[in-house]
Amino acid sequence: MERRGIRRVCAATVIHERWAITAAHCVNETTLGNTIKNGRRFAVEVGNQAREIDAVLMHPEITDTANPEVDLALLRFRQTSSIPRPIPLMINLMKMVK
Repeated sequence: MERRGIRRVCAATVIHERWAITAAHCVNETTLGNTIKNGRRFAVEVGNQAREIDAVLMHPEITDTANPEVDLALLRFRQTSSIPRPIPLMINLMKMVK
């Protein structure tokens, strides 16, 4: 994702065949948010394959997009993506502590 004029590069991590997680400020600081809201297409590259984002879900606790305490957003792909393989997320924090 990048913003016109000033190059801003943001990354996302694939966590499911149709979902990726990124920083919420990336959605606000690039054309991604407005593009999706206006019903236009926004394509990204996932494992050397073009994938279209069809929905963006901002974390519900975000109140200040300029300086969010919770800086998370989910990106939903229109098509499934198996490459690269999604990273597994730790569900039980206690397993990480032990």
